[in-house]
Amino acid sequence: MLYQISETIKAALYPVLGNLAYEMGLTRLLAIILLPPALLIGFFMYRAIRRTLLKSAQIRESRLEDIAEGIAEIQRLLRILVTERDGAASDSTPKQ
Repeated sequence: MLYQISETIKAALYPVLGNLAYEMGLTRLLAIILLPPALLIGFFMYRAIRRTLLKSAQIRESRLEDIAEGIAEIQRLLRILVTERDGAASDSTPKQ
């Protein structure tokens, strides 16, 4: 059965590879047949994964920027409150 499959593959590749199809073993023939599609699939998977990771990194970066802006706003408001409290406290202290 395996021999028949091997001969069928070799006969199909004969117009493309010529006598090389019969001189090479089945393993090398299958490697020649399967390697280009495997490389293409791997390349496109790599690009998709990389694009997904970059997109999630950009989202994280924008969230961190939003958090930093929020913290800066809170610090500004706290400074205003402390300044007003200190000003009000100095005005309300009795003079001796």
